[in-house]
Amino acid sequence: MAENTSSDKALTFTSKTDRVYTPAGGPSTTVVVSEAGTKKYEVVRDNLNEVVVWNPWTDAKDIGDFKPVDGYKEMVCVEAGAVKGWLTLDQGEAFEGGVTIISY
Repeated sequence: MAENTSSDKALTFTSKTDRVYTPAGGPSTTVVVSEAGTKKYEVVRDNLNEVVVWNPWTDAKDIGDFKPVDGYKEMVCVEAGAVKGWLTLDQGEAFEGGVTIISY
């Protein structure tokens, strides 16, 4: 899995993609998902420092409920997470994280 720092440049997909991004503005920065310059979603993270961006590309054919079959050309998955390194909790400790997705 590649590690990347986000920028203002648009992401395009031409093959299977699975990337971890650390948003340039830090862990409290809202991530904006746009299509052709139009804001589609905002991903607001709470205690989740990274963002995973993926697209299965032609591997979508192996996902039984992925429809239409060529829908991978029109999709992106953006997930908030705490994925860099291991998080160790001692007995009795807890970890909380959350995400709010705002659709336009």
